[in-house]
Amino acid sequence: MRDAQGAILLQLRDDIPTIADPGCWAVPGGGQDPGESYETAARREMLEETGYTVGELELVCERDLDRGNGVVEHQVFFVSDYDGVQPLECYEGQKIEWMSIVDACALELTPNLSPVLERVLGRRT
Repeated sequence: MRDAQGAILLQLRDDIPTIADPGCWAVPGGGQDPGESYETAARREMLEETGYTVGELELVCERDLDRGNGVVEHQVFFVSDYDGVQPLECYEGQKIEWMSIVDACALELTPNLSPVLERVLGRRT
């Protein structure tokens, strides 16, 4: 999600060794339930993690991320513009924050997230 000032919402993942990318910054999101479309999964995950009901979604990219040891994770990224009205809460992870692309790319992000963030902010009209 991006705001009117051009910042992107990021989530600091929990620092639990049993999850993927512990202690890294990521965009809110998660897994797809059986029979669920990518868009429906993105909407559900955003609501579960932040309490925010997403409006219009735009597909940013789809990719396969090699996690090593024969594990390939299929990832689908969407973007939505923040309505500036609904409050945002952090229901998963350590915290959520709005960040500029410069500040975000200076952090420890989940693998290969910076090109996705650059695409999101590059699509801004």
